Amino acid sequence: MRELNDNEIRVIGSDMAYSKRTARRRWLVAIVAVLAALAVLAGCLWWTSRKGDAPAAGTHAGALEGDAPAQGVAMEREAATAGLAARTMVVNDVPLVIYEPRNLRASLRVGPLPDEPVDSIVMALQAADLRADNLQIVSAFVRQGELLSRGTAKLGFCAIVGDSIMLGVDRATPYFELALNEGGDFFRQYPLVASGKVVENVIKNKAIRRALALIDRRVVVVVSQTRESMHDFAQALADAGAEVAVSLVGSKMSTGWIQLPDSLVRPEAADFIPASELPEQVNYIVWTK
Repeated sequence: MRELNDNEIRVIGSDMAYSKRTARRRWLVAIVAVLAALAVLAGCLWWTSRKGDAPAAGTHAGALEGDAPAQGVAMEREAATAGLAARTMVVNDVPLVIYEPRNLRASLRVGPLPDEPVDSIVMALQAADLRADNLQIVSAFVRQGELLSRGTAKLGFCAIVGDSIMLGVDRATPYFELALNEGGDFFRQYPLVASGKVVENVIKNKAIRRALALIDRRVVVVVSQTRESMHDFAQALADAGAEVAVSLVGSKMSTGWIQLPDSLVRPEAADFIPASELPEQVNYIVWTK
């Protein structure tokens, strides 16, 4: 080994030792980066699972074209007493009455109701339409798990399974199979609102309108107090905060009632038909104590 001059220094160690130290540092940096990425991924998965706990509403346009259905789920909430709460509002010059069931159980019923109200049935409204030619139920209809009618002519639906009511707008829905398998109820009607937006329908006449609507995560019944087109009624529902809404039989409702604590609401006398003259397949959604 040669002698160093005054302006020279010597590095102790070999090139191989330096390479080993460099390699170890690179491995350490890589391991830390991988661990950090795994931590971020775990956090994202946790947040996604938390968000997935809430009911999804889907999109209005996609619901009508076969994508994610526009739907909502409402669970029964406890209330001090069983009955109906009613409130009025005017939206876009359309006067509405909103009936909110409290501690009542919803179900479907097939066959005429008695002419006089039954105490146990707080509210009864005709649900699915009947065909004009044979007086059979239009579109899919399930009662207590029994399939009574098939079809998807109308894209709006209501499913009742246990204490949950599901409203939606879609041609296919798992709630139909759920109602069949769990002994639930299911029927279809004209869609009015999906994901907070109006669904256009071919029906253009004016009538007293009735609907099931999901407002503030509660399924309520909304009734117009004046004769309205289906479009204007649907727009009023959307502006009143409905996420989803499906139609019920309108002014042609011949029987049924709404029992409030201090009054009884029935169809107009001109529309009333005795139970003995109603077809066998007339059907209702009823709320009982």
